[in-house]
Amino acid sequence: MTNTIFANNPAGNCGLDSALTNGGCNISDDASCGFGSSTGAKGQTLGDNVNALLSTAGLQNNSGPTQTIALQSNSPAIDAVPKSQCPTTDQRGFARPDPEDGPAGACDVGAYEYYQPNITVNTLSDTSTSGNGLCSLRKAINNANSPTTDTTGGDCAVGTGNDIIGFSVSGTITIGSGLPTVANTLTIDGTTQNITIDGAGLYQVMQNTGSLVLDHLTISHGNASYGAGISSSGSLTIKNSTFSNNGFAYQGGGVLSTGTLLSSQVRLQVTVLTAGVPLTTTSAR
Repeated sequence: MTNTIFANNPAGNCGLDSALTNGGCNISDDASCGFGSSTGAKGQTLGDNVNALLSTAGLQNNSGPTQTIALQSNSPAIDAVPKSQCPTTDQRGFARPDPEDGPAGACDVGAYEYYQPNITVNTLSDTSTSGNGLCSLRKAINNANSPTTDTTGGDCAVGTGNDIIGFSVSGTITIGSGLPTVANTLTIDGTTQNITIDGAGLYQVMQNTGSLVLDHLTISHGNASYGAGISSSGSLTIKNSTFSNNGFAYQGGGVLSTGTLLSSQVRLQVTVLTAGVPLTTTSAR
């Protein structure tokens, strides 16, 4: 057994009629597996009689094809596995290690890779005014597009080129012009909030030439000749998101992808086109 969590099994985690080989980076909340004690990549204690601090919500739709149990933010499983021992993805298909850890990062024990936004949007305003204390989505994307450079006068965290934008607010962000084109590796994650990005019936909402993941977002009222919700020539992954009321003149009301497009649990009220070929029909999920 390697990189595995055993927890909350009433009759005990392991019943050993023969030897169990400890491949490393395992956690058990009792001593029945004989893992002993070891040290994780960040110095945390792993092995027997360790509480993995799994989410008390239990199995949930945390994106991906199956339900998973998330980790609490202080779980010893987080960043415990050296990168050389990391699988490439978690059970949901999310990258290991997570982007905020950078190229030298460690990954998490178990089925779930804990993702912590490194840039947090704290306003529903579409402000671009530098130094006003508001980290808007527009400013956050600009910092993500400019690694190691703060373009916001201290309003948003500095980007790394491989970023996760999260939100501390819920509601609708109505844009006053199209958002900056995503040029690097970026996840925009609305999982913990209820976020709608609205084009006001006037603007194309997003463009992507990099590697973009949209998770738990609503993209609405975009307006453009091609790809009113989003036009992507790079890699685009859409999870648990809704595209609604996006108007277009020619192709791709919700999404126009001429690059790579992956999706799961997406609700569309328009047609998605990839390289000009219909992928999903109206009102499909």
